[in-house]
Amino acid sequence: MLTTIMTLTLATVPAQGATQQQIAVCNLTHVFDNYRMTRDLEQVFESRNKEFQTLAEEKRKELESRGKQLAQFKPGSDDYIQREEEFAIEQYKFKGWLDIWEQRLKQEHKNWLRKVYQSVQDAIAEVAKERGLALVLTYSDIDEDAPDSTAMKQQILLRTVLYADNRIDLTQPILARLEERYEKAGGAASLTRTPNKKGSK
Repeated sequence: MLTTIMTLTLATVPAQGATQQQIAVCNLTHVFDNYRMTRDLEQVFESRNKEFQTLAEEKRKELESRGKQLAQFKPGSDDYIQREEEFAIEQYKFKGWLDIWEQRLKQEHKNWLRKVYQSVQDAIAEVAKERGLALVLTYSDIDEDAPDSTAMKQQILLRTVLYADNRIDLTQPILARLEERYEKAGGAASLTRTPNKKGSK
């Protein structure tokens, strides 16, 4: 009996020199929302989208003007048929141009988002290794502005961390590390270099 008690007691005592705390948490939503690179990227793509919409509107007006010119010709005449076919081709080209540019902007935005996430992941790993951590969990705050009780309940049930001491919260240290790296890389000026699909630097 004494041997059993001693065995149980020893099992609860951590080995000498072992890390007492190997788990930490990080508010990933807060990091993404407050990381300057994320905000700068949104401004860049908002500006690019406005430029695209302006150019698209100019092309659309030119196309509408060409369409109105058809009224100058008698329907069914050779001139009318020829210009109608030319107008249809221009419409097809315009639609193709719109689709290509919309897809291009979406792909570039996705590539940048992948790069931001990789940067965040690298910073988390770096800070965790410096502190001897084996696991970093993400958590999120409850949105008090939820539209109704159903949405609020959904938020509550989807929470992955119910309690974490502030001493193991790496949100601010990770954000500080990201801002430092972003500044060294050139800040907003570095966003002119489009990342590839793998999000490499």
